[in-house]
Amino acid sequence: MAGRHNKSSHEVAFSLVKSICHRWTWFSKAVEFTGYVASYTNWLAARGLATGARCRTRTQLWQKASDKLQSGKVTVLEFGVANGDGTRIWLSMVPNPELRWHGFDTFTGLPQAWTRGGVVFAEVGAYNAGGAPPDIADPRVTWHAGLVEKTLPDAAIDFEPPLLVLFDLDLYEPSAFALRWLIPHLKPGDLLYFDEAFDPWHERRLLDEFLDSGHRVRAIGSNHVGLMLEYEGPPVNPAD
Repeated sequence: MAGRHNKSSHEVAFSLVKSICHRWTWFSKAVEFTGYVASYTNWLAARGLATGARCRTRTQLWQKASDKLQSGKVTVLEFGVANGDGTRIWLSMVPNPELRWHGFDTFTGLPQAWTRGGVVFAEVGAYNAGGAPPDIADPRVTWHAGLVEKTLPDAAIDFEPPLLVLFDLDLYEPSAFALRWLIPHLKPGDLLYFDEAFDPWHERRLLDEFLDSGHRVRAIGSNHVGLMLEYEGPPVNPAD
């Protein structure tokens, strides 16, 4: 029968893939990454988030949101800075003198291994910036060095202006802490960007929890791994 599932042929094919992955770690990681990107595409459609712009690169995706930040007071929270490459791109795209940028990072690399489905993608200490914030001479920028669980609650942040929140901590636990801590401060129109939204073990897991709890968002756009959202509001109480 045409289109019938052939278990025997699948067993042979998948056994071959497993053997190759066992022999070459780089190939295993490539297959793992490709599978999650494909899964991410399906997830976007299932969540109703495939309606935004489709971008090739994260810079193109960022540009889709940057128009809203060009004038007036704006507060940006960047969770995960590393060597500051992303920070520099954003600051160059948004010369707005009223922008206030808060960068959160340990600057000593990942506090734990970044593991996806049992595959270690990055070891402890990966993305180490030498223990110091990047040398960015911009008076709009404030650095917060240390674990986000300790630095975010004590940070002096103005939440009244429109917010842009950039999640790039890679790991579920610190990302979840940051988002949950920020929820009371989110307003309609605030922007939320997830650099590894494709990752079902970390950021996509966090997004599922956020959306399943009833928070309403609109997709601005996505690339092959990242997602930019506009916050529309908290869960609606049926009794209201």
